[in-house]
Amino acid sequence: MTELAEQAIAKLKALILALPPNEQNKIAAKIFASLENVQDDIKAKIFSEDFEDKARGNQIYERSKSAFLEEISSALSEYPLQEEARGFTSSGILQYLDESDYPLLNLNYDIAAVRVTGFCNQESWAIIYELLMNYPSSDGIGLMLRAYGPGVKVEEGFGTPGLHSSFRWDKGELQYDENYKRIIPQELEVYIRNELVIIPSEDVARQNRAPEFDFDLLVHLVESFGEELYSTDEELSLYISKDLEKLVQFDDWHHKYNHHDKGEGVFEGNKFHIPIYTSGVVAIAKILETQYFDLCELPSVRQLGFEWTTYE
Repeated sequence: MTELAEQAIAKLKALILALPPNEQNKIAAKIFASLENVQDDIKAKIFSEDFEDKARGNQIYERSKSAFLEEISSALSEYPLQEEARGFTSSGILQYLDESDYPLLNLNYDIAAVRVTGFCNQESWAIIYELLMNYPSSDGIGLMLRAYGPGVKVEEGFGTPGLHSSFRWDKGELQYDENYKRIIPQELEVYIRNELVIIPSEDVARQNRAPEFDFDLLVHLVESFGEELYSTDEELSLYISKDLEKLVQFDDWHHKYNHHDKGEGVFEGNKFHIPIYTSGVVAIAKILETQYFDLCELPSVRQLGFEWTTYE
């Protein structure tokens, strides 16, 4: 076999190994089909640029993930663990979440900002996602909660009930002209913590990424009122066991962040496949298990771009 042929085989192998298992099978089948018809198109390009880009992206992500986990493991190896071990592990938390529905994998609503809070005691844990989102086909803008873990006292995941509301806007306030085009009033009435707030519509910047005005209004509210739109500790306690303590929280996952150079916003076709977000949950799981709060200060954790708060 020539050196060039060996290089070609090595490249094929590297590209296949860098793909997810389901993509590997697809490419392998394509290779076999091409080999069977080698006389017809031996010079055909087996791998499209899309597959090469996907493989390259996978390799970059795996290297980044490996470095992230290595830094956390190195830090933990120098940290004296608690004398009394928890009744759960961080790997157990992640496996639990992997087997649950994931709140960001839903194409029915657009997300403007997210906050994630971890709770635990010696034996149990819970994680709550708070999504400031717009649900065009349902209630419009609002706060959606998704709770997970054995310490949750309500239905989990997509079944998490809405037990409170931090703000509301009646999108029926908008009217339509004869061409069924929305007429946006000069002033919008929004209730935040049951108090009426008048928002001049001219202050609401159009994002030019979603057809609904609702999402643009939500982005304006997030930027103007921030923390007031999320749950209070008392409201979060409606969803979890009273024996759990709030230990760690991150927020500032925002619509403006540029993920993987794909532009601002959450509107790409793969808009919710954001590995760094998952990395943030890995850090929360580690903190719940170890109570090593300084993990939030590690460079790789800081680079995730979130605002971290711990409760020691």
